[in-house]
Amino acid sequence: MAFSSRMGRVVALVVALATLAACTAASRVVRTYEGEARDAAQVATLFKPADIEIDSIDGVPVKSYLLDSLEMIYEILPGERTVAFRYKSIWATPGRKENNEKQADVVESELRQVTFNAVAGHRYSFEFDRPSSRAEAEQFAAGFSAALVDHGGTRLAVSQDYVELPKSVPHNAAALQGSGEKVSNLDALKLLWEQTSAEDKKEFLRWAFE
Repeated sequence: MAFSSRMGRVVALVVALATLAACTAASRVVRTYEGEARDAAQVATLFKPADIEIDSIDGVPVKSYLLDSLEMIYEILPGERTVAFRYKSIWATPGRKENNEKQADVVESELRQVTFNAVAGHRYSFEFDRPSSRAEAEQFAAGFSAALVDHGGTRLAVSQDYVELPKSVPHNAAALQGSGEKVSNLDALKLLWEQTSAEDKKEFLRWAFE
């Protein structure tokens, strides 16, 4: 009877893990824009490895998930984008643990950011050193730096110190709509212009002066 009970628990655990894995795989793609899903050719994708945590894009906080420590892909709209992120890894604490002692520690860096021109249909990812021990991770986190690269490995931007956006000035159209602040049409156009790609700016000017 005891054996049967243990087997039942094992089976239940396997089913739970399988379900969790399926849900995790389905949720590894995160949309950072509102509205219906767009075709892959209409968005840029940013790959996030397990030891990077993305905090915000263009000043707008991204959704957090229970399993943020896994690899994830973020779909972002084309244009100039600023991504705020940090290094974050989990390391087992040494020695034997009692019931109330924590089993692991989190090592994380201060926020960093990169600004780049996202192109529809292109893939991007982070390039940085991978510490092999907790001691290395702590030292690495203290001076964390990473580069943003395209799918060919070309460096497009190197991380800089994080600069918080002024709360009184919405940074993008989504923030503008939800800020509750009254903004003139001219200021709204300026904000949109700052986030428009060079190609779209050319098309707009061509249309404006026809």
